[in-house]
Formats: sequence, structure tokens, C-alpha cells
Amino acid sequence: MNNSVISPPSPTYWPSHCNRLLDILDIFVSKIPNHIHSTISNLNDLSSDYTPIYLEVGAWATKQIKPSLTSGRVNWPKFRKLVSVNINLKPSLKTTSEIDSAILSLTCTIQNSASAASSNHPPPRNNTNIPAHIMLLLADKRRARTQWHRSKYPSDKATFNYLKNKLNKAILKL
Repeated sequence: MNNSVISPPSPTYWPSHCNRLLDILDIFVSKIPNHIHSTISNLNDLSSDYTPIYLEVGAWATKQIKPSLTSGRVNWPKFRKLVSVNINLKPSLKTTSEIDSAILSLTCTIQNSASAASSNHPPPRNNTNIPAHIMLLLADKRRARTQWHRSKYPSDKATFNYLKNKLNKAILKL
């Protein structure tokens, strides 16, 4: 049937009674093809115990920036040396405050070592957003190429060549 379920990132029901739990009341069941991007979000503007959801189909794909300790490549031998020099391997761990202090010290040592051992230049990223009509042409071309490889019919090769040329012309128009 090729249906997919799209659910919001956070609950849509926020009960005011303490004996009830947060829950997701709304979902989407769709047949949106994989090459068409969609985003779903909660609309938190209302002041009730229910928040509606919003599904945007055909939206531009947003690049998720992953949280990282470093901004670029890490020099692992340098990191290892910095950690081994700055780490305290024999802290007193008798009280909860000493344990918390040791955890904080270890965390700071790792963070500072990672920052000092990494380059400031992040690796190059491909930030190109491909328009939807180009993505559709590309998917059609790939499908036609697969069909031609399977059948070896001249008509399938002609279809593949037509779509390949159409895609190239569309890219040149960008």
C-alpha cells in the first residue's frame, strides 16, 4: 500500500490534570513519495491543552546542524596528549559534592582538549538545495536508466536519452 505515518516531534495533548500523561493525538497517514520533502511541526501559539500540527509538503529541506564539541577535524594524538596531561586520575570521591566536582573537572578537561586539538576550519559541506522539478527529472531519468539496463530495448534507451537530455537542459537553465 506504500503508506507512511508522519507524527509530530512533540506531544499534541498537554493535560492540565496531574493524573494524565502527555500524548500525541494527531498523525498523518500519507502517500507522499520519498523524493518530495515534507516537514511537520507543532503550532504552540494557542493556550489550551491541545496543540495542532502543521504539515508542509514540498518544502525545502532544512539542514540539521549536529551539535559538536569541535568545529573541524580533530588531531587525535594531540587530544590524547592534552587529556593525559590535564586529567586528575585520583580525585577524592567521598561526598556528592566531590563527585560532582570530579565530573565537572573531567567534562571541562575533555571539552578544552577537544577544542584545542581541533582545527578551526570545518570540513566543506555541500549546501546545494536542488529544486523540486530537477529532483523529479532526476528520479525519472534514473528509473528510465534502470528500465533500459533490465530490458536492453532500443525504445527504453531512447526514453533514457530523452530524459537525460531534458535534465541537462533544465540544469543549464538554472
